[in-house]
Amino acid sequence: MSKPSKEFEYRMQGMIYALNIAKKDGVDALESDIRKRGFTRAPLKLSQKDIDEFIEFMSKNLYVTSQTVWFMALNTTFGFGKKRLNRLKESFDKLTREVMDFDYLGNHYATLEDYAVYLNGQYGMGIDVERAEMCQESSTADRTQKRMANVDELIRVLKENGFDSAAEFIEKKI
Repeated sequence: MSKPSKEFEYRMQGMIYALNIAKKDGVDALESDIRKRGFTRAPLKLSQKDIDEFIEFMSKNLYVTSQTVWFMALNTTFGFGKKRLNRLKESFDKLTREVMDFDYLGNHYATLEDYAVYLNGQYGMGIDVERAEMCQESSTADRTQKRMANVDELIRVLKENGFDSAAEFIEKKI
């Protein structure tokens, strides 16, 4: 037999990596890893922790960059002052939380895709809806597998619906 090519070695490493994820965490975790690595183009030598740290770092950079450029454009082009810029920042932060946080059932309040579809439909903005959906999936791929929920919201809903003892039980646990 001839010596295996580099391409063959890389394929085998990838298959072994995939098999280990599927054995340890299941097929859903493997699908999540494939989506995340496909989106970030992260090589196998990077750990999940490295990828998550990189995504967090880039997300913070994107947030600060977007905010700075939008605020500067609104100030210099449209005359937005301190009051309107602060109102915009509050709204920007609220809308950002809505696409990142989970409600009491573990679903997002809204998605980037929702925003993109709305803005395209109302104003013909030409936002790439598929990319917005891909960004949303990559930012929450691991968290959605664990069915995360907003515990404070869950407690509020339980109390509103007469399940005070369940709400109190959860409050004591956290």
